[in-house]
Amino acid sequence: MYNFVTSFNEEGLKVYGMKMLETAARNWKSPLKLTAYYHDFDIDKHDVPRCDHIEYRNLNLITEMIAFRETFSEHDGTEKGQIQYNFRLDAIKFCHKVFALTELAFELADDSRDPGWCIWLDADTFTKKEFTSKDLDNFLNPKTELAFLGRKHFDYSETSFLAFNLKYRSPLDLLGDLRGAYNSGEVLNYREWHDGFIFERLLTIYRAHGMKVQDFTGHLDITDLVKGKQAFESFPLSDFMEHLKGDRKDKVSKPIPPAKRYALLADIIRQYKPARVVETGTWIGQRAIEMALASFVNRDGFHYIGYDLFEDGTKELSKKELNAKKIVSVEDITNHLNTFKDKMKKEKKKKFTFELIKGDTNETLKDTVKADMAFIDGGHSTATVQNDYQKLKHIPVLVFDDFFSADKEGNCVEEEFQEVNRIIESTENRKYVLPSVDGVREGGHTHLAVMLTNPEIEDLTTKVMQVPIHVTPKDCVPDENLVGNIKKNIKLMGNWLEKGRAHSDKVIIVSGGDSTDWKHVKELSRQDNTRVVCVKHSYPHLLKHGIQPWGCVILDPRPLSGKSTHGVVRKTLFNKVDKKTIFFLASMTNPSVTRLLKKQKAKLWGWHAFSETLRAEADKQQPIRDNTINVADEFDIPPDTTFITGGTCAAMRAIGMMHILGFRTFDLFGYDCIIPEPTKKEKDKKERDGRPKYMNVTVDDHKFWTTGELLAMAQDCEKLFERDDVDMEITVHGENTLVRKLWDNSRMSKVKHYKEFLPSFNLSSYGY
Repeated sequence: MYNFVTSFNEEGLKVYGMKMLETAARNWKSPLKLTAYYHDFDIDKHDVPRCDHIEYRNLNLITEMIAFRETFSEHDGTEKGQIQYNFRLDAIKFCHKVFALTELAFELADDSRDPGWCIWLDADTFTKKEFTSKDLDNFLNPKTELAFLGRKHFDYSETSFLAFNLKYRSPLDLLGDLRGAYNSGEVLNYREWHDGFIFERLLTIYRAHGMKVQDFTGHLDITDLVKGKQAFESFPLSDFMEHLKGDRKDKVSKPIPPAKRYALLADIIRQYKPARVVETGTWIGQRAIEMALASFVNRDGFHYIGYDLFEDGTKELSKKELNAKKIVSVEDITNHLNTFKDKMKKEKKKKFTFELIKGDTNETLKDTVKADMAFIDGGHSTATVQNDYQKLKHIPVLVFDDFFSADKEGNCVEEEFQEVNRIIESTENRKYVLPSVDGVREGGHTHLAVMLTNPEIEDLTTKVMQVPIHVTPKDCVPDENLVGNIKKNIKLMGNWLEKGRAHSDKVIIVSGGDSTDWKHVKELSRQDNTRVVCVKHSYPHLLKHGIQPWGCVILDPRPLSGKSTHGVVRKTLFNKVDKKTIFFLASMTNPSVTRLLKKQKAKLWGWHAFSETLRAEADKQQPIRDNTINVADEFDIPPDTTFITGGTCAAMRAIGMMHILGFRTFDLFGYDCIIPEPTKKEKDKKERDGRPKYMNVTVDDHKFWTTGELLAMAQDCEKLFERDDVDMEITVHGENTLVRKLWDNSRMSKVKHYKEFLPSFNLSSYGY
């Protein structure tokens, strides 16, 4: 007997689940059976197919699942609106799969002497042709305990298909451990909280204890994955079914990166300090919370007035208004904001109050509404935008979402949806279009626009309006030199860096900035289980201050004889070499450095920097996916080699390298990215490409002088600091520096990061 199980919510049913059910009803033949668990809606309100081999069950009747969702409700991928959505931290979404799968498996095992197979199948899978039990007999081995789709180049397997042979005990034990991880909350001790991550770790344990498994896709070559081939496409069931993974769902045409422009909304709030804000387009209440938090920097109280269709929204209205967001109920958002309200009162002693008005703003919004600021982000049709503007134009500060601009290819949203553009362009009030690279599916970019209707209101600060300088770094030596360096170092190096496992040891990384507090570095270095790593320019300074560097990371492809950007002859950096220091040399490092250090009998470990130089020529026009590359045949590099990412310089690659070696706690010193103010003559100097050699940048009204090379490093830091999906805890030292200011303004500095429980670990077991 083959028993399939799946689950979906109402949106999932509409977007892809109905297609799964209809094709299963049409193409599956007895004795195949599908148990479809639904949650948080009434399935009887939908015209789902009814047949003998499909059974519908209400997942909300499983009390353990309800208890888990209530206990851990904040862990929904956004921490209840506190962070940008991250599926890796969405324990609520993925718990439904775990409870549905385990509930059916346990029932089958209890009720039958021969329970057969329990097979999980994602609800975004549809059947293309007639499908029978004999088709499964052809590839599912009855002596197998568990069948799955392995992905050796990923942290976890593809879990759209999981088959458990219930005549054996170990699959039930594994499922019991999987459910237990959620019931107990243990799942939150892991780096990621979705079922795939937890399943993979359990699978590793059970395989080590002898579980008989059938891995259909673990053989996939990395080149297949780089080219976008999915695991489901590569095993026998794909002859009968298609899995609409990722952007192949009917729901989306292509993925759009998370919006970054809303960070500016908080800056506007902090400047104008409104006590009352009205918003058209409340949706899930995320902006309401963000604005309240920004307001609480200066105020103890904040009142929010939100307008939305809520559950009165329809698919037809969404299409008319160019809205792609899911429909939510006013009750759910009320509960969400009440939770935030109670939290602010209890933890911050702040008063948050709110009103939610349900309905079309063309009918519900009045020009008598009182507020200090309005955020217009409701419907996008001409009529709705105009209505909302006319009703709210008496408010002194107006912020509009969705001012559209064309991208570099000239693509933009259709003119009928550019009413915000027309309003901003036609007004005589002071107006500002804020910098943004947020994209839209139709092509182009979308921005926040600000209008000041009261002449007594101060101008928008330059902090919000400043457009950051971006540089595109170039290699400092020709590509053929890099190729030559790599080939020579492969022969010169004996040891090559290998991936370690996560541990609790700390690492101090010292870059070359002048802000480094050597006394503080020395104090921290004396703590237990702490190692000091540096770049080459910091190495002699560490020795001078009596600090033992555990590692020195070198990336520079230029020869020893020349001068660095800092004006230092590179050879002099290695006049004194501590025999205990491990020199981590990139393969692109100039071989003269390698030979010198070998002559001085230094400890050397080689590593490969993730770079275009190493890529096969045929792949160089293709985008890099999943941090994997197809290495050119001319390099004798094993296919399982770990490539180090991180950025344009050794200091940034050092962070990536130490993460690869298992470190999760970082103290960063000397990450300044600034120089003293140049002389008037120096300010006029140009690079070979015509770019000024020295540049002046502004962060929070603080001006810094820098170079293109240092600014590229600062950009790398900014990209890292804006991530909320990395299992790292970082402390950035160095007051009044460019990178420290970027850190203070970043998402990572404010978001709590969740790490696995990590043991202390002796890296010497790897030879380091």
